[in-house]
Amino acid sequence: MSDPEGYDLWDEVEDDEDYGVDLDDEDDFDDEDGEQEDSGSVLGPNGPRVCAEQCSTCVFRPGNLMNLRPGRLQHMVRTSVRNGSFITCHSTLPYSGTGAPPAICRGFFDSYGHASNVLRIWSRLGPFDEVEPPKLHG
Repeated sequence: MSDPEGYDLWDEVEDDEDYGVDLDDEDDFDDEDGEQEDSGSVLGPNGPRVCAEQCSTCVFRPGNLMNLRPGRLQHMVRTSVRNGSFITCHSTLPYSGTGAPPAICRGFFDSYGHASNVLRIWSRLGPFDEVEPPKLHG
């Protein structure tokens, strides 16, 4: 599962001797103030919500559209995979201002969903609720 340009972050995760080590002194997905982010639940009445497509500024799109510092995306993926979890689409987080309910990031789902314990379990329990990502006003 690599992008069209041949880059596959999963290869880095598998070959990295520091896999599973928190490299940047941050707790998992903490904000800059050190408080734990509450992304809400992706579970809806029709199953777990996942974006039907990548949002316009998806962190998995080429070009670092969210201006993440070097290594941040890799750390987010490592932490999510290590914890058997997933990444919530940033355009559906409560502070995004879109009002959209939380949904699983499509970029993570397509690239690393096979490595996430909870996503594998949910896929066996029933379908995902594919929702359109919110339009971001910029």
